Amino acid sequence: MGQGSGGEVAERLRAGSRCFVARLDAVVACYGWVTPAGEWIGEMDRRLALDVDEAYIWNCATLEHYRRRGLYRSLLGAMLQTLAGEGCRRVWLGSASSNEPSVRAFSRVGFRPVVVLDYWRLGAASFFIVTPAAGADPSTLADARAALRSPRERVVGRIGLGWRLAREATAPSGAGS
Repeated sequence: MGQGSGGEVAERLRAGSRCFVARLDAVVACYGWVTPAGEWIGEMDRRLALDVDEAYIWNCATLEHYRRRGLYRSLLGAMLQTLAGEGCRRVWLGSASSNEPSVRAFSRVGFRPVVVLDYWRLGAASFFIVTPAAGADPSTLADARAALRSPRERVVGRIGLGWRLAREATAPSGAGS
């Protein structure tokens, strides 16, 4: 995660998140975080609210020197296998659609797109659109919409309009970023 991130790592671990790593030659080459039952998503100014038997994979990266070796795909597979062994029935993750390596890795380990999200902020105002992905299961789509809903938004169809509050007022204590 870079120099100086020790405090952030410790806070994430205290909050119940876990970090999975892939090492090559004793060096962390790839990592990813998992949080059970939901996580604060800072870039969308909301908490992803999941059931107790669900998890969210987030903040994954492969160090530049180790890219294009399949490490991320392998790391995702190991994360999924571990979570399944612990009784997790569903795992969520997300990425910018422009992040083609991540999108390919997701597909290769069996993830299927459920929603396409668009989110904008203008000062304290926010605009959020949830569009179904092609072929998304209607039940899973409804679950995704519920998990992404913010109590500060007024939802009309697939559009949410909201007013941003300070993170401390909206995220549980110790939530990750």
